[in-house]
Amino acid sequence: MPAPTLILLHFTRNLRLAANPALNAALRFGLPVAGVFVWPQHANPRQQTFLRQTLAGLSDGLTAHGIPLHVLHGSAADALNGLMARHPSARLVTAQAVRLAGSEAANRVLRVQEEILAVPVMRHGADAAPPPDFSVFRQAWLRQAQADDGADGEPDWAVAERIQRALPDSLRDVPPLPDAPDTPLLQQGGEAAAQAAWHAFVPKLALYPLLKDLPAQKGTSQLSAALRFGLLPVRALAREALRQDAPQWLEGLVYADYCRRKMPFSDGLWTWENGSLREILPSAPPPETPAADTARSEALSRWQRGETGVPLVDAAMRSLVRSGWLHPRLRLLCAAFPAALPDMPAAAAERFFADTLADYDPALCRAGCQEAAGGRLKNPFVQSQHLDPDGRFIRSHLPELAHLDNSLIHAPHRAGSGIERNGYPAPMADF
Repeated sequence: MPAPTLILLHFTRNLRLAANPALNAALRFGLPVAGVFVWPQHANPRQQTFLRQTLAGLSDGLTAHGIPLHVLHGSAADALNGLMARHPSARLVTAQAVRLAGSEAANRVLRVQEEILAVPVMRHGADAAPPPDFSVFRQAWLRQAQADDGADGEPDWAVAERIQRALPDSLRDVPPLPDAPDTPLLQQGGEAAAQAAWHAFVPKLALYPLLKDLPAQKGTSQLSAALRFGLLPVRALAREALRQDAPQWLEGLVYADYCRRKMPFSDGLWTWENGSLREILPSAPPPETPAADTARSEALSRWQRGETGVPLVDAAMRSLVRSGWLHPRLRLLCAAFPAALPDMPAAAAERFFADTLADYDPALCRAGCQEAAGGRLKNPFVQSQHLDPDGRFIRSHLPELAHLDNSLIHAPHRAGSGIERNGYPAPMADF
């Protein structure tokens, strides 16, 4: 095969310019680069909105250096095969999990590691090695996060811009970005927005242990969607958390990667065979909508609408529907609620989260829902007093209860008939 004359940079969970190993690897070839992103087939409406915002910023950033960003549709492997067939002298650079064997594969595809700890791609399914114990994983993850392999530095853009003058004309014209629903987002898309949110959160890292369990205090980073799509370099965040002595927040970064390690290849696994990419494992789709009879459907609908009669659960669910984000502690509480109802489908919470969370990640969502369903639901009224002691979060999302004082707002059904509840329902289950 002749030497490559063009690099196709496939963006996956790394939608950023800063500290991007795949981007740096692509530019190191000294050849013209064209960016490629394949629109995910299973993205929910909020993820589509978030991605549209993110890709607009990424495209502008790349275009400023002469690099176009092409957004393709359909099966990712098929879409890339079509592009590579039209440019037979191109080499693909990707962070996608792909098996490469033989000289042809090495000449056509370069796989760049985006994860802190690499996932072996040569085995999967029953042959795959089980993930290590979390404590072992954490130690290895922290060592690797602090290692400097030079892969996430900043490129020499002046050199790159000169090289981009040789980009084929056929790749310069970029179609408009896909339309996306106009849905409200708490977490705004785009690398610039993610960087601003991170820098605003860094001074609060010291307070994280005190505020992380209080939804009304906004004590978490709210960077989950940015991390889901790689708008921020995890290695840089981990190093800053270590400098700030913020082990509890850092633990969340490690645990997220551990959940993905327990569900490897949730973004699919490919191989290069006979001159093209082939999908060995598809990306993990959202769980199927659970079948339910009329009674269970009504119970599920009440939970989704935030009308369960448990104020903190209802405030959380309404917050989720309005914003596409939910506080980590409230995710566990809300996921545990349908699991505690009689005969409720096991995947009910996971399915709804898949439809509504801007940061939906199959591996993380499944791990959280399984954790929530694995134990007995703790009394949600007692949890409410711990998580929202002054009722601020409840009042902000349940205006019909805003007039109640702190002694009543967590369990208004216990207040008696003399208290106006403005139509707020009694609890749908006995806790």
